[in-house]
Amino acid sequence: MRKLLVTCDYPPITGGQASYFSCIWSNLNSENCLLLVPKACKKGWKGNVSQVRFMPIASGENWPARITRFILLTIHVLKACVAFKPEEIQFGQFIVGGLCGILIKFIRGTEFICFCHGTDILEFSRNGIGRIIVKKILRSCKKVAANSTFTAQSIRQIAPAAVEIINPGVDTKFFSHNAALTEQLYERFRVSGTQVILTAGRLVERKGHDAVIKALPLIAETVPDIHYVIVGDGPYRKPLEKIAAESAAAGRVTFCGKVSDEELCSYYRLAKIFIMVPRYLIARGDIEGFGIVYLEANAAGLPVIAAKSGGVEDAVQHGENGLLVTNPESIEEISTAVCTLLTDAKLHATLSAQALKWAQQRRCHNAQNIWAEKL
Repeated sequence: MRKLLVTCDYPPITGGQASYFSCIWSNLNSENCLLLVPKACKKGWKGNVSQVRFMPIASGENWPARITRFILLTIHVLKACVAFKPEEIQFGQFIVGGLCGILIKFIRGTEFICFCHGTDILEFSRNGIGRIIVKKILRSCKKVAANSTFTAQSIRQIAPAAVEIINPGVDTKFFSHNAALTEQLYERFRVSGTQVILTAGRLVERKGHDAVIKALPLIAETVPDIHYVIVGDGPYRKPLEKIAAESAAAGRVTFCGKVSDEELCSYYRLAKIFIMVPRYLIARGDIEGFGIVYLEANAAGLPVIAAKSGGVEDAVQHGENGLLVTNPESIEEISTAVCTLLTDAKLHATLSAQALKWAQQRRCHNAQNIWAEKL
């Protein structure tokens, strides 16, 4: 079957969705598949794909940008349909892709599949019009690919749909290689001799960085040399810096900003624990659909601390590759989990070894096979 694969996020663009599609689509050498990605990916392109086209589309999440993106995406997909004549289109983004798919199906009769990541469908279905649009997409598409059990359940609660769960995978070789930059990082951030816990990801309220910062003084009562390294950037950076500066955690938090994927390997090796305790912002429909960073940390041999929120439990199992807190707002729970892992050397070693095995079982090759079988 000839397939057209379309996504607005793909490396070298960073983020969970970009990593997800790179994992399942990066080694496509079939002449029956054409990959359509943003023009921004052309500079620094490393994909091993036999057929790829770069499309100029609008970025940004305001409504003018979204509308422009939909129009441009539809134009490029129509052009690709005329030239490539796919029997099926797979859209990486649910709303913009789904609306485009409905239009293409009407014009050409081509069946389409949408990927769903959790926040996209929850955010858009909060109001009446949005929910109608989501239901229309669900009823029009051939199938939906959900990134987690939670996302699949959320879809089914909105409308009956054929749903397949395809968890993200991780490039274990990439994140397990020796990182020479690590020693330089110890010196640069002056964290030699400290117990480093790390969060990597976009700085948004959902991720729970603030809860970890607030837990640091309590953690320090048991682990005096604790230090929190935050990798990434985003709209919540200034509020986080203010929380850190005005709390007893001042001096224990380092904001590193955005780093490349290659550098990120070294940052993981800087830490003893990876921590991200996301919360569900119900009013915005904002939730962690999976959390591929947990698998990246596991691939680097790090045990993780996460929260029972959204699709996180597909990525982290308590006592297997890390620890789960039940309440992402609980400073006491977060402190207890961190202190437990940093003071119990045997538990830390066990979870570190299991974490690596967990990531290896969920490597990109397996995820790509599941994608090929189910879709």
